[in-house]
Amino acid sequence: MKTTEHIGHVTSINGSQGVVYSETFGNQYYFIIDKNNKNFKVLDKVVFLSGMDRFGIKENAYALRKVYVNSKGLNFYSRVNDKHIHLNLDIFLPDLIEKITDCENDIVEIENEYPEKIGYSSCVEVSEDDKIVYAIRNGRNNHTKFVLDRKKEPCNSLFAVFKCTEYGYLILTIFIGKKPGREPWDKFATEEDKQFWKNHALVYDSKDIIQGSLVSKWSLN
Repeated sequence: MKTTEHIGHVTSINGSQGVVYSETFGNQYYFIIDKNNKNFKVLDKVVFLSGMDRFGIKENAYALRKVYVNSKGLNFYSRVNDKHIHLNLDIFLPDLIEKITDCENDIVEIENEYPEKIGYSSCVEVSEDDKIVYAIRNGRNNHTKFVLDRKKEPCNSLFAVFKCTEYGYLILTIFIGKKPGREPWDKFATEEDKQFWKNHALVYDSKDIIQGSLVSKWSLN
């Protein structure tokens, strides 16, 4: 199905259906109220996709995502596949987006520390006594290092990566924890990144991995 991305705002909400106006093309589209947009309000700024319905008769809006605006007037919004966005953005995003003042950089990384813990990090330091396994995470193409029988650890840091687009900044990832190294199989991984993963691993959770990808040993070769 051919899709088009828009930026616009919600114009009406009525029962199980809403209407969104596309500032990109000057058209209006219906959308279905679901768990991801049930808290949207009229005049909320959004990005969304549009495509023909299954009958090929009508073009509707879907994958609506709220646009957050900082004091500089820059837009920020999550991607359609938000598996790497693990937070309530209404709570944490305002602190982060105020640190970005222009659109000069294609990719922006931000690490923000808070006076007290804000949650738990799944990336922990490991030792020789830990039991290590490898598995492919959802949305990834290669194996990640995991540690068994460990719990997430309290953390006061938040890390996020943004990508500049024609509509503002797309939120690529946002999670509780410090900036991790690129995984060893990443073609841009440095020696520092590889050293990071020698000493760290993610706390294993079967919900995060592709079924059947778990192995006890793994190497780049």
